[in-house]
Amino acid sequence: MRFDFSGQRLKCGRGLAIVLLAASGCASPAPFRTRYADIGHGALANYRGTGPLVVEFAPGDRVPVELNIESEDFDLVPARPPLEFVAKRRVFVRFGGDGIQTSADGVNFEKPRERGRFGVGFFATKTSPTKLKVDVVAPKR
Repeated sequence: MRFDFSGQRLKCGRGLAIVLLAASGCASPAPFRTRYADIGHGALANYRGTGPLVVEFAPGDRVPVELNIESEDFDLVPARPPLEFVAKRRVFVRFGGDGIQTSADGVNFEKPRERGRFGVGFFATKTSPTKLKVDVVAPKR
């Protein structure tokens, strides 16, 4: 955000107020916070999508996962298998312009100590059926 005051004469008091308003407008907005359990009950009605979103998950919260694979050569059977993430412990997930981060306390969303990874492999051995393996490993705090 940029403000241009060139060519304007301002009194000291008024100029200071405008500078303070401009500075506060440039600060990153406070994240919108909600519990995952409340999202289905309208908790995001006031979220405008203009700043970070922090969602608190409680142990046992179940998050449906939709797996979609499209190919002109293969079908996924069943087409959309029922999958869920289940929270193991209380965790906060921050969705923002700089990506997705997690936190144990909802305040400290630090860079992970170990990056996540994604992999796809095709495996075949003499003693087991050939399979396609998809690995997704989340970053570690």
